[in-house]
Amino acid sequence: MITTQQQIIEIVNRHAMKAQQSQYDRRVTISAVAAVRKVVMSISTDLPQADYTRETIDQLSELLSDYYDPDGEYTSGKGTVGDLVYEIKRHLEPKGS
Repeated sequence: MITTQQQIIEIVNRHAMKAQQSQYDRRVTISAVAAVRKVVMSISTDLPQADYTRETIDQLSELLSDYYDPDGEYTSGKGTVGDLVYEIKRHLEPKGS
């Protein structure tokens, strides 16, 4: 059975592929996806599902609010993090809500 973390990593991997093909600030975009991956991988999978979901959303929301990569010419990476966090949150929300 695929775990919630594995499902989230699949989402991150899809965004990583897009980042590899970014025409603008590729390195910044790749770093933004890597920052999300790092947060997701740091969360204990031993937590009960509800706690895992809450912890994931809390930590990703904190990352999004603080994220800024000054190396970008066209982007800070915050939009990339925001898109990814939004997709993960939608995945984690109970269906039908």
